[in-house]
Amino acid sequence: CKGGRQVSTRSYIARQVGPDQYRTIFCHFDGYLEHVGAMLAGHYDTEEMVDKLLNVGDVDALYPQLYPDPDQPHDHWNKQQDVTVAYGRDYGEMESEATIKTMDELEQESGYIEFTYIFAEDKRWKFFHAGQSCEGLKDLKDTLDQMGIDYLPKEQTEEVAFEQTM
Repeated sequence: CKGGRQVSTRSYIARQVGPDQYRTIFCHFDGYLEHVGAMLAGHYDTEEMVDKLLNVGDVDALYPQLYPDPDQPHDHWNKQQDVTVAYGRDYGEMESEATIKTMDELEQESGYIEFTYIFAEDKRWKFFHAGQSCEGLKDLKDTLDQMGIDYLPKEQTEEVAFEQTM
């Protein structure tokens, strides 16, 4: 949402870790397919990157980079461009770590969660819109392709590529 305003489209981002267990974080802003969906498909599409994202805990806003430049300020008031804003790291909030949820829990809380994204056991992102998990999980990349939404990462500089490996 470069240069635009953020919209409070809340989402869950999860990784399936068992038959009905999902390691889950909350994302406050821009949870719609065109932003969080495209960001996950383009920048967080390996087990390693998904685990790094989940290790950051709940996020206010998801961007291509997980880690800020340590030599520059990065917090609620001084956000670095294209760097994910995490509640624990950047706001100092407690209890923002990833939690284990069941599918029922992911769906029950959909009163304020509009999208749930799950990195499934087949190592592909799936998603469902609130109230629609009973219709099955949809493949994220297939849906983005059908909608004509670009999700491939833009050319990354060496610095960005280095920060992604931290």
